[in-house]
Amino acid sequence: MSKSYFYLMLDRIRDMGLVIDNGIAFKAALSFSPSGEKLELENKILYVTDNRELIVMDLESDDFTCKSCPIRMTCVNYLKTVAKELNFKLYKDNPREAWKDIMSSLRKVLVERTPYLKVSKLPLDSGRRKDRDDEANDVIYSCISCQK
Repeated sequence: MSKSYFYLMLDRIRDMGLVIDNGIAFKAALSFSPSGEKLELENKILYVTDNRELIVMDLESDDFTCKSCPIRMTCVNYLKTVAKELNFKLYKDNPREAWKDIMSSLRKVLVERTPYLKVSKLPLDSGRRKDRDDEANDVIYSCISCQK
């Protein structure tokens, strides 16, 4: 990974409020997009392993199939690591389908264990720094009713 890409990712993670005092402050983060009064969870995940490795998996992109992917073995190794750490069983032979199962299980746990989410209304991909202290720009979503 290039140094510039590393700092781009670090800035985005910091803008999301996932880095506190230059330390990663999360185990897993699921991506979502607002859809009216609801949040649509996407097939993307950030995950920090027990060995403090950051895994970024984006299944929304169809750039590669598993057969043509240049990092298939690395992907499978991380897939097994995440499944082991989360005590999930892998039933699919296709890594892409197995990642979808893991993300689905994480979404289920998230919704069951999180009564409310505080979500910033600020766009996170505009490339400029955000002021995370601005509470007026936050919206509270109920995971129970999936509405504001």
